[in-house]
Amino acid sequence: MFAAMSRRYGEAFTIEMPFLGRAVVISNPALVKELFSTSPGIAQRPASGTGSLGEAFGPGSTFSLAGDELVARRKLLVPPFNGKRMRSYEDIFEAEVMREIATWPEGEEFATLEPMLRLTLGSILRAVFGAEGPILEELRELLPPLVVLAAQVVVAPQVMRRNLGRWSPGGRFLAQRRRFDELVAELIADARADPNLENRSDVLALLLQTRYDDGDVLSDEYIADELLTLVASGHETTASSLAWAIERLCRHPDLLDRLTEEVDQGGSELRAATIREVQRVRPVLDGSMRRVQQRMQLGEWVIPEGTTVVFSIRLAHDSDDNFDDATSFNPDRFLTGSASPAGWIPFGGGINRCIGAAFAHMEMDVVLRILLREFRFSPTTAPDERRHWRGVATAPGRGGRAKVFRRSLQSPEAGSPLMTTTTNTPRIKPLGTTSLFKKAMSKYWYPFLSRRWDAEDVLLINYGYEEDPPMGLPLEPTDEPHRYSVQLYHQTATQVDLTGKKVLEVSCGHGGGSSYVMRTLKPAAYTALDINPDGIAFCRTRHQLPNLDFVHGDAQDLPFEDASYDAILNVEASHGYPDFPRFLKEVERVLRPGGHFLYTDFRGKDEFAEWERALAESPLRVESKRIINPQVLRGLDGNSDRYLKLVNGKLPFVFRPFGRLFAGVPGSLMYRELERGGLSYRIYHFVKD
Repeated sequence: MFAAMSRRYGEAFTIEMPFLGRAVVISNPALVKELFSTSPGIAQRPASGTGSLGEAFGPGSTFSLAGDELVARRKLLVPPFNGKRMRSYEDIFEAEVMREIATWPEGEEFATLEPMLRLTLGSILRAVFGAEGPILEELRELLPPLVVLAAQVVVAPQVMRRNLGRWSPGGRFLAQRRRFDELVAELIADARADPNLENRSDVLALLLQTRYDDGDVLSDEYIADELLTLVASGHETTASSLAWAIERLCRHPDLLDRLTEEVDQGGSELRAATIREVQRVRPVLDGSMRRVQQRMQLGEWVIPEGTTVVFSIRLAHDSDDNFDDATSFNPDRFLTGSASPAGWIPFGGGINRCIGAAFAHMEMDVVLRILLREFRFSPTTAPDERRHWRGVATAPGRGGRAKVFRRSLQSPEAGSPLMTTTTNTPRIKPLGTTSLFKKAMSKYWYPFLSRRWDAEDVLLINYGYEEDPPMGLPLEPTDEPHRYSVQLYHQTATQVDLTGKKVLEVSCGHGGGSSYVMRTLKPAAYTALDINPDGIAFCRTRHQLPNLDFVHGDAQDLPFEDASYDAILNVEASHGYPDFPRFLKEVERVLRPGGHFLYTDFRGKDEFAEWERALAESPLRVESKRIINPQVLRGLDGNSDRYLKLVNGKLPFVFRPFGRLFAGVPGSLMYRELERGGLSYRIYHFVKD
């Protein structure tokens, strides 16, 4: 209806709307921007009456607030949705996606909307309520029909909103709302009794601890209203956008291929543009409205008091004046700068702009990244799915149907067995947990890098180390490109004074760390050993320093006499040894009495006990030990650009997923496991008594 009126009357027209009466509809970006910036005292979102979600969500909902009250409430809601807090939600998103896609059928078409509804509901429940167990499961069942019923009730005539018994819409809604309030009361009581409340990142915990500027706190009833608002606003809308994204991508195979390649390369720019374009061509909300409180000027028109002004998201997004060839699906418009920022308004604007917009974008980004990583989507020539209004959001009429096949990750060389396979889903075994993996790394991957990459590329490769505030370690110009990796060596080697000592490094890689220690820490002699003959040949050519020798050999069978070294250095290498206890015995044998073993490495959670047992059973005495996950994560952040350029620029396409995994770039399995504690990165100082 709006589209036909717009074609006839332009970007502003008056129309009679059911239950709302006379309304002015606008879509011109300049008019919309003017409306967004108008004082709430002149035009504001309706806080009550037909069409106001505040009627359903309660007086504590942001939909029921206006003016200074709304400004103050939004200030309370900013912390849960800022960048720092948002990062903690990414693990929730990923867990919900992996849980949902585990049962997706292969090779048969299915509607993706229902799975998207389930995973977005699970994500927002955990992020908002911090709920687990029976209460979470009951909320999963209760909230979808409650939210849909709320959206239907608020646009119904007043008589249908009344409680006329359990069979009436109003009666059903009130009964479901009472049960929701009971569950939230339980969660609030549990949260207040939680001794770890201050460390929780869920929205409920944050609202219980936050205060207005005047010291007042939110009542429990208002907290329940606000939590329902957040779930209702962020569940079905995001799920519908994801279903639309799949519907669009299956009809644009070239874009699908580009997105898959980008995921394999660790990128995200095209994916972000695609999300914005999906929200442009298939907005899940057609528009929103403001009620004029006093006579106002809007562009060239004067709007009388009491008039409803509707800004049409769909008309704005479909206008060729705002977007070139507006009806086409073209994410590149957001990469080239040809898109109109003022014309893109899927989240509204002004003081009423959706506070969870960044949350929704991040969730869509994580979900699409994982789907593209895990599945190959079959293109279709089926007609575009029609828009279908579900009471809250506009979704694909057939549910965003798709046919998928699971992808597999290729190993870098034939014969290097890095995969486990279940009935449906191939998975990489946890890093370092099998001797096959460790042998493959030593036998294939490190020599492969030596042959494939240039000398300076592989000079120093480890995950890196950085403190907060930064270390500011003085470096020579040749070391500066490898700063974070050098700092890991520095932290490990400077646990004792190496001046004048005879030092052995086991698993020196390509010698960058060996050269740094020899040049700056001044040992009397330094021997660096590695099992990779190509790497040793490179080191002998690249690092020609007095008293620095490179030797080909095995860490588990050191070719040196007993008690021949004052210190042994081992940096981020022992996870690749098939027999770690044997390596420790060799270290103890080669060290002189009073000698030092300076050691840093990581293990997965399933290896913690075995790792600690091997270290405890070694005759070496622990002088100090630190877990350095935060410092290593900062090192990975610093190294990520360099490593991604190497992986994307130097490796064949088929090897790039493994390259990113190996490099631990942000977003990779390695990085995520370090963040969540599934990997423990430690630095040790041992002494031989």
